[in-house]
Amino acid sequence: MAHGWAETVTIELRGVSNVYVRIRSTRDAAHYLLEHWTSAKTSTYRIAIQSCSKALQGELNDSEACLRFVAA
Repeated sequence: MAHGWAETVTIELRGVSNVYVRIRSTRDAAHYLLEHWTSAKTSTYRIAIQSCSKALQGELNDSEACLRFVAA
């Protein structure tokens, strides 16, 4: 269980032009979702949290967690 992603997801921070955060792993995504998420906490957000948690526990693959993070 490496939890690393094949592709890095880059997010421009809300309201701050040219400031980015790079998400490289399921652990990075979970941390971002729990500690730094500023958008609405919709159903896709909750699915992303659950997916990251499951992937970190080995119950879901990291590529699925990545897809659900991007959807959020």
